[in-house]
Amino acid sequence: RVYRTMDDMELVENPAKFPDPGEYEMIEEPIVLMRIQMPQEYVGSVMKICETRRGIQKDLSYLTPTRVLLTYELPMGEVVFGFYDELKSCSR
Repeated sequence: RVYRTMDDMELVENPAKFPDPGEYEMIEEPIVLMRIQMPQEYVGSVMKICETRRGIQKDLSYLTPTRVLLTYELPMGEVVFGFYDELKSCSR
């Protein structure tokens, strides 16, 4: 959803139809709450991927001394395109 003004909302489903910067006040997009469980040795590289994809860290907890549960909020568009491949590349 793109809000040109607070009263004028437009649903944009194609990036080619997205308005130019300055022509809108606010943008809404689907958000995913993602939980990733991993060995502690991959925490830094997984956090880097999430941060570069506009993620917001919500929680980091140790399940065992060697296992970590990382929780992030990410825009769905960032998860759909290449996130899993990048995650596989930096971990096992």
